[in-house]
Amino acid sequence: MTILLILCVLYVLTLPPKEEKKMKKPENFTDVINLQKDLDKKIINYRPRKLNDIKKSLIAELIEFDEESVDSHKTWKTKKRDKSKELEELTDVWFFVAQMINYAYDIGDITLLELKSLDTFFMENNYNYFGDTDVLTIINDVRTPRFTYEFLRELVRDLKCLSLNYGYKHNDILDCYWTKWNKNINRVNNEWN
Repeated sequence: MTILLILCVLYVLTLPPKEEKKMKKPENFTDVINLQKDLDKKIINYRPRKLNDIKKSLIAELIEFDEESVDSHKTWKTKKRDKSKELEELTDVWFFVAQMINYAYDIGDITLLELKSLDTFFMENNYNYFGDTDVLTIINDVRTPRFTYEFLRELVRDLKCLSLNYGYKHNDILDCYWTKWNKNINRVNNEWN
């Protein structure tokens, strides 16, 4: 029996180290949610991250997006539109929406089926009513005390409308998300922790 135990231990020691799961560029919103979950697991928080923390991060990114947009609240400033900066800030908003959805799933407020169904709203490129959706619409969405699938569905839908208002389709967001995700994954152990 002892020899068998020693042989098992030697076998385990000769196995190659377990490789970390190779992440791939997102093709849909479910992929974004999964990438966000992976990133969030690697970030060391010095206190538990709660829903209000995520909401404040989301609002802060919405303001940063607004400051890069042609509709900036800074009416006293003139500047050329920099679509790459604008898209980067909009993508940061999507990072925190994904984080919020993961939070809702982790605490049991939405089901896996509901989580996956959010792809439908993210992939949509033809909203007829998107003209009224702006940064304040999203901030108003975020302020709601409701935290249900319906709330998250409306948040994704409204954010997609905002994205379309500025000319960004889901592929623009997916491409930028992947670029920023790779940048952020490298920041985790360096400047963030």
